[in-house]
Amino acid sequence: MRDSSGERKMNGAMYPGELEVASASRTSVSARVRGGRVVALRLRGVASIPDIELLHTSVAAAIKTAPGPVFICGDYRRVAPLSRSVSNMWSRAMRRHNPRIARSALLVDPANEMFNLQFERIVHCAGHPTRRLFSDRAELLAWLDGELSAAERDAIRSFFSECDG
Repeated sequence: MRDSSGERKMNGAMYPGELEVASASRTSVSARVRGGRVVALRLRGVASIPDIELLHTSVAAAIKTAPGPVFICGDYRRVAPLSRSVSNMWSRAMRRHNPRIARSALLVDPANEMFNLQFERIVHCAGHPTRRLFSDRAELLAWLDGELSAAERDAIRSFFSECDG
């Protein structure tokens, strides 16, 4: 949320492992552990290097509270195209989390072609073989389903229903 000066600040977590970040520039980031090993990410308006730093601070905090390797599930459908410096910073930040990632499934909007191309590059540069982008929610869910517990599958479905609400 914003403090009185309109600057970014991190909120206290409502749930273990959750941090929400917002800024005056319409940035909103949420990373939350759900159903065990699922780290659910919702992003809007990520546009600067400080936004990426805040994003990965919240991701690191969520990962730390989850047992074992985590499954990242993200809704990136509302992220605008990025500058080159932000893209580069994002892939470097993602690499720091690779040792704790079992799988990463990120939902993108097929109409957001520029961002999708940029994020394909970011994911490739992050260097983890089980990080994937999906434009179809059913395919994303199918790819994760076999690896998750029933509670984790339910948590992901609930996360996406909240995203659409």
